[in-house]
Amino acid sequence: MGIIPRQRCRASSYFLRIDFPGYTRQRKISLAAISALPNMKGRHFPERGERLASKSFYIGNLSYNTTEDELKEYFAPWGPVTEVRIVAGRGFGFVDLPEENSAAVIEQVNGKEFQGRTLTVSEAKPRTERTGGYGGGRTGAGSGGGSGDGRRERW
Repeated sequence: MGIIPRQRCRASSYFLRIDFPGYTRQRKISLAAISALPNMKGRHFPERGERLASKSFYIGNLSYNTTEDELKEYFAPWGPVTEVRIVAGRGFGFVDLPEENSAAVIEQVNGKEFQGRTLTVSEAKPRTERTGGYGGGRTGAGSGGGSGDGRRERW
């Protein structure tokens, strides 16, 4: 992706070139649109199917009023925030940041105050598979009958 200047008489025309494997487009854009673009010099854009290495962080003890945008803004100094997920009504969430900043994020944010609450920050652990069921209950022993519990049959 890049901006290509084209000289035409006295006025300059600019084209935005977008290159992906198997896809190339050029669009004419104005100077105002160019100034609105972020500085992309030296930035890496992933190829199709390639993902930038990011790590998910658990953020605990959040205020129930915290929004995803507020969390994204708070973690922006440690790199581009790939994704923010807040678990509604539970007071925790997850933030995806570049992997190379993982130690700095934990060290600098864990135990710091955010919106009047002390944050708990750690690397997110993968979800474990949960078995189904309805909880508790008794299995086997004490269910009646006289087999295997050490008593003789009465009849």
